[in-house]
Amino acid sequence: MLLVISSLAFGKIPEPDVIFHGTFLHGNEAPFLLDRNVAFQIESDSTVLDVYGYITNDGAASKYAIKIPMDDGKEPRLPDTLKGGDVIHRITVHNLDDDLIGTADFSSNPILIQNDRGFLLERSLVIPDTLLPTQAALKDDDRDRLPNSWEEEFSLNPNQYDAHLDKDGDGISNYDEYLTGTDPNDPESSFGIKNITKNVGEVTVEFGPVKAVRRYTLLAADYPDSENWSEVESFVANKDEPIARCQHIVGSAKHQYYQVMVDLK
Repeated sequence: MLLVISSLAFGKIPEPDVIFHGTFLHGNEAPFLLDRNVAFQIESDSTVLDVYGYITNDGAASKYAIKIPMDDGKEPRLPDTLKGGDVIHRITVHNLDDDLIGTADFSSNPILIQNDRGFLLERSLVIPDTLLPTQAALKDDDRDRLPNSWEEEFSLNPNQYDAHLDKDGDGISNYDEYLTGTDPNDPESSFGIKNITKNVGEVTVEFGPVKAVRRYTLLAADYPDSENWSEVESFVANKDEPIARCQHIVGSAKHQYYQVMVDLK
């Protein structure tokens, strides 16, 4: 199962907000998180809200709490609020660096907001195993954003802040090597645009390597020093690939310049 639901408990509180709280689980285990403050994206049938909450790690158990503002019941509806009758289908959790922790799907048992007043709601928030990295993969003893497991794999020191260093002297920092999925010990291992092919009215841009759970955004501009780069395509890779390809419809444009942004997602 992707979701475990605990019993519901309701009680009145003096302010017109909904407070979600309960156990936070990765599969059937309490997750290891570097950040206690996290961002929750609440998706209902009528709106999407971005709110902040917290997760506490207490040995074998982790607890979360989210405070969600309610609409005042007047027209027009207040932005970024819930109202009576809304149905919540999904809650996505990110850390404060906007890295995806995972998504709890309530489609099979959605959460009904019963009225426009505040109340407490207790429900377990469970992230599927496939969406949250393992505890070992997340652990970062020196807090340099390089997981211990990655530093050990490539013979870096997990107890030394060395994300800014350049072990192989290729001009790319250890952190950027981790981000792009290249080898920090091999100056020939590099990420970038590998090939650009132009046909009538269309350009194919090839870049790589591509690593799973990274967001890649291809940008285009008429000049290399332009301040107006436009997004061609953005996607999150679901598996490792040596090359990714994006098509760009350029019409009659004579010159186009491209760059690729990479983020952890």
